[in-house]
Amino acid sequence: MASATNGISLRALAMFEVLARNGSIAETARRTGQSQPAVSQQLQRLEAGLGTPLMHHGTRPMTLTNAGRVFLTRAQESLRQLRLARTELELLDLSHLTRLRIGIIEDFDAEVTPALVSTLSQNLRNCHFKQVSGPSHELGAKLDDRSLDLIVAAAGTDPVPGWHELALLRDPYILATPLDFTFDPGDPLPALRDLPFLRQDRDMLMGRQIEAQLARLRIDLTDRFEIGSIQSLMGLVANGFGWTITTPLGYVRARRFQDQIAVHPLPFAKFSRHISLFWRADGAGKVPGDIAKILRALLQQSVVAEGLETMPWLQSEYRVIG
Repeated sequence: MASATNGISLRALAMFEVLARNGSIAETARRTGQSQPAVSQQLQRLEAGLGTPLMHHGTRPMTLTNAGRVFLTRAQESLRQLRLARTELELLDLSHLTRLRIGIIEDFDAEVTPALVSTLSQNLRNCHFKQVSGPSHELGAKLDDRSLDLIVAAAGTDPVPGWHELALLRDPYILATPLDFTFDPGDPLPALRDLPFLRQDRDMLMGRQIEAQLARLRIDLTDRFEIGSIQSLMGLVANGFGWTITTPLGYVRARRFQDQIAVHPLPFAKFSRHISLFWRADGAGKVPGDIAKILRALLQQSVVAEGLETMPWLQSEYRVIG
């Protein structure tokens, strides 16, 4: 990356963002593909250029100083803008479009959808643009009746005739329990059966996928709770009412409950869902591919990076596709 003044470089900003999360020179070196001396030197140059310490070097793990916390906010915003700008530059000119109606899964409402809409709005110069949010099955119905041109939704088990698809994200299923709940990973069912299973709404695609997997594994669980809202579901888990099967994307959405919830790899056969971009019109040209490119960049920068900070054991499973 190109260097800036006072010894501050974009490479150093990216390094500092990683170091601020984990507090370890060794771990930062591993994650950024650099040597430990190189990471240490970048930190030293960064602090010298700014004229103030950014980390408490005597603690293990290292923690941010007050100046470091302020600088991290600015650094993250600079990096976010840079990454978004790079994505926008790669976007082909969409000024030829006169109409674009896109539906986006509710899971993306917090960060991905606003960033995507902002990017598209700057590139759709003479276009009537409509964006709606909703669960996958509702968006699918709107794509079928042609009231939407494109949708970002969870993929079903079988391809839908007439639909085209570009995969975006692999979102594996995980176990979410109250913070103080324990179980034997080798024989989890006795402990899990002592606490109510909080089901996802079976009218929704995620709920149907979970139920189908449990049926395949011949796992029979209590049928007391069935919840359609991910926030309500995670709130029940946080308050000790039961446990559930969700995905990293669902966990990332439930930020207000994260300090009261423990997440674990599934203690039985792993499975996952895929989030994809779908469209019907054969004349869509390169537009779906351009939008998919932006979405993949946004997903990597936000939901995947954040999820892997909490769940590093999902490194090979929770990932952008394509």
